[in-house]
Amino acid sequence: MKQFILSISLSIALLFHAEKASSDYFQGIAAIVNDEIISLYDLEERMRLVISSVGMQDNIESRDDIRSATMQSLIDETLQIQEAQQFGISVSESEIDDALREIEKLNKIPENEIESFLETRGINMEYLRKQIRGKIAWSRIMQQYLIPQIEIKEEEVKEWLMEYQKNIGNYEFLVSEIFLGTSASTLKKQTEKNAKKILEYLKKDKSFVNIAKQFSESPQGKSGGDLGWVQEGHLISEIDENLKEMKEGEIRLTQSLSGYHILYLRKKRIVGKSGREDFYLKQILIKNYSLTQETANLDKIQKELAKKYTSCESIKSRSEGIYEFNDLGTLSFSDMPEKLKKVVVNLRPQELSKPIKTDYGVMFLMVCNKIQPKVKMPSEEEIRNKIRSKRLSLSAQKFIRDLRNKAEIDLRISL
Repeated sequence: MKQFILSISLSIALLFHAEKASSDYFQGIAAIVNDEIISLYDLEERMRLVISSVGMQDNIESRDDIRSATMQSLIDETLQIQEAQQFGISVSESEIDDALREIEKLNKIPENEIESFLETRGINMEYLRKQIRGKIAWSRIMQQYLIPQIEIKEEEVKEWLMEYQKNIGNYEFLVSEIFLGTSASTLKKQTEKNAKKILEYLKKDKSFVNIAKQFSESPQGKSGGDLGWVQEGHLISEIDENLKEMKEGEIRLTQSLSGYHILYLRKKRIVGKSGREDFYLKQILIKNYSLTQETANLDKIQKELAKKYTSCESIKSRSEGIYEFNDLGTLSFSDMPEKLKKVVVNLRPQELSKPIKTDYGVMFLMVCNKIQPKVKMPSEEEIRNKIRSKRLSLSAQKFIRDLRNKAEIDLRISL
């Protein structure tokens, strides 16, 4: 009897799934993820949303370029929502509404006008709500199940601080990352192709932040891929080696055992510094000098002054003929106008600058001394946050990889 009831139950369940698949078939099925259908319409709507958010041209070429990466994002999102349901995690409509209000603020859209904003771009509001639901659910999984498993011991904090102190004087890097993982259920060549396509778009001055939010699989993806300031040796070796070679503003693709990393080196600085040196400056000013004078004449004046005033000691505060000699004292690099920054950063101590034209005349600067800022040590809380962020990133990558490997994914389209 029990076997008969079980058989009936299975038949009803199979019939239900068959009917669901049949009704969605007319839309076209892109993939089935653990019996849940992702339709071609779902895929097209998500691509439209991605294209709008990252500022691409909406054409066949753009859609072909992002189809594979968008499909993988939809599969991962479906797996995350399914896993959240297994954990008993739900996302309310009011939470999604709150997230929409934040999106409106960030994009300077009038309150409650986002639906109209999307409609003008041919985007169905429900697909944005679905994406937000997936991101909130995934965030809850990390907050409730992954982060509590991360235990940071006092010894680890001390070791991190000792390593930091050893690195003082070396470079550290302000980095953003887009991570695309590989697993048994994802084709490595396809993931590599996706990463290269994303890299192409980024090199066309597309927004790294927006593309990271759409495609990056790391926990930092939701904040635009920002990894913050990192030192040599604090990231995996494949990333570490690339960062040492990269220039500020450069974007580069590299591969590791877990997947593909698109790196964006925003800035680099010396460990322990919060910025550049302060500068002790002296000035020679020619007031009311005609700015229409020949540059060659100014260059001649500069050469004559440079011969006469070879050190800061020789420049005393006074007025003499057309010249004013001023002691400007110590100025913070961050407080200087951009025009002056470009001059002083390349000046050697006791060297007189080229003529600098201003609204009140022409001046020449001399750097008397470069004063190193005090070493700023990170707090214990900052250290713990950095350790936690690194561990969470690795845990999240493994979690997604495991979800993919144990899932039944039937991909119905060619990518």
